[in-house]
Amino acid sequence: MVTPSTQEGASEVAAHITEMAGHVERLVGQDDLNWATLLTELVIIAQDVDVLTAYLVELARRDGATWNSIGVMLGVSKQAAQQRFGATTTTD
Repeated sequence: MVTPSTQEGASEVAAHITEMAGHVERLVGQDDLNWATLLTELVIIAQDVDVLTAYLVELARRDGATWNSIGVMLGVSKQAAQQRFGATTTTD
């Protein structure tokens, strides 16, 4: 069940992802594009993705998702998901 706060949070994340995609699209259109610029931007995007992933995991947990289901979605074990995103309980 998606609560209004979870839905709003997911909408915020979707808007941020759209903004990042627009930035990359503008970057690709530059005449002086080079590997150093792309690598720098990729690091920034990776950091943003990490923050957004943590936020979405928090929303999923608030919405009742189990660590097992989150692990499956992330392609990692339940234990890896709990360790990475700071599980406070071990009941699921």
